[in-house]
Amino acid sequence: KKIPGQVKQHLMDFLERLPSRIRVFQAGIYGNNGNCCIRLCLEGVEAGELPHFLQTVGIKAGNSMKEYMDLLTCMDRICVHLDIGKSIGPVIGIELRQAPEKELCLETQGEWDRVLDFLTGKNLCIIENNSFLKGFRGFSYEWIHPDLMQFLTCRFLYYLKAVFHPGKEVRVKAYFGFTNRTAVPPVEKRETRSFFVQKQLSYSTLKAVIRRGVS
Repeated sequence: KKIPGQVKQHLMDFLERLPSRIRVFQAGIYGNNGNCCIRLCLEGVEAGELPHFLQTVGIKAGNSMKEYMDLLTCMDRICVHLDIGKSIGPVIGIELRQAPEKELCLETQGEWDRVLDFLTGKNLCIIENNSFLKGFRGFSYEWIHPDLMQFLTCRFLYYLKAVFHPGKEVRVKAYFGFTNRTAVPPVEKRETRSFFVQKQLSYSTLKAVIRRGVS
């Protein structure tokens, strides 16, 4: 896809203002009918300095974001998504994440409970989805063949993403993660309704907007 000159210039201006400690870990391009936009995913931004960072790169943090600063600052880390097109922003995506050593770890999944309760209190996560997400984590055995081996499948709430759009309500999405390991079958074999994954998974594979229902 050909990138318009105006978008290229905005991208170069943005990168020149970007502090050296902030890393672009992912980028993509999308758009149609001549409307091209580049999405940059940034890590290294501290939650407490988010409003100042946005001002540095030419974006004003809206009141809706300021309302959720307590939530952002209680996370281990955040990642910031920004769109660069005819202008920089104004839509801002914020990934709410655990520390790398905690991700895809069942022992630390309980830390999400207070975050989900906060979102429910703000009417950003309905009660039914609060319960679903808290109960999603866990593990199960998936049979390859009863006499050979089985997969141990672990399920995680991987991260949440809040999307701030001026003049619109805040939206929150949940991303799920799975890992699989082969395991020796126990002496007493159990039948299970299973699905099989052909390769190791350690990344998010599903997402859902959690305000109105899991889809």
